[in-house]
Amino acid sequence: MMKYDVEAFIDQMNARKDVLIFLDEAPLSKKLRIKRAADEFTLTELSEILSISAGALSDYEHGKKISSRHIGIIEDYLYSQWYEDKVLVDRIEQ
Repeated sequence: MMKYDVEAFIDQMNARKDVLIFLDEAPLSKKLRIKRAADEFTLTELSEILSISAGALSDYEHGKKISSRHIGIIEDYLYSQWYEDKVLVDRIEQ
């Protein structure tokens, strides 16, 4: 996989005319749900990728406090992993 910096990622997304949603103030639960929908994953599919139960992911998307053992996995998915057609195509270095 290639490495992208944030500016290169934004340039590529703009070139594709995809909508970028800046959710800096949104709670993690909303960010998780929006990214999962944008990546076109079902709860079951994402739970298998992240090795977190679908029930726990659903709870997190509905605002339940995220377990300390899952927070790093979820933050990695939200901020570092880029999927296309349900395939991990890149990891963005922060």
